[in-house]
Amino acid sequence: MSGPAPNDRLAGLALILGDDDTRELVRLYLSSVPSLLADIAGADRESSQRAAHSLKSSSDQMGATSLWQQAKALEARIMQGGPLPTPEEMAALNEGYQEAERALRGYGGS
Repeated sequence: MSGPAPNDRLAGLALILGDDDTRELVRLYLSSVPSLLADIAGADRESSQRAAHSLKSSSDQMGATSLWQQAKALEARIMQGGPLPTPEEMAALNEGYQEAERALRGYGGS
């Protein structure tokens, strides 16, 4: 694995945790997001809200700002009794994840 952390959030984590542990967190994040997205898309309101919350929190820690913003807005809407995500919103979340993955994959490795 090579290169510096791809954003300030991860650089800060690397200073605290060390580079190897931060890279491991990136790998865990990248492997967990697909199941979070599947839970968000599910028909169960509670699971969708819980997954949106997890996606929001973990994306914030990874410096995936766009995905964090999307998950934050979705979580707030679901908590307020609003509708579950539409297929278009799920497509946007998936695009946000792909963008974050491209930025993080080189740092975290496979």
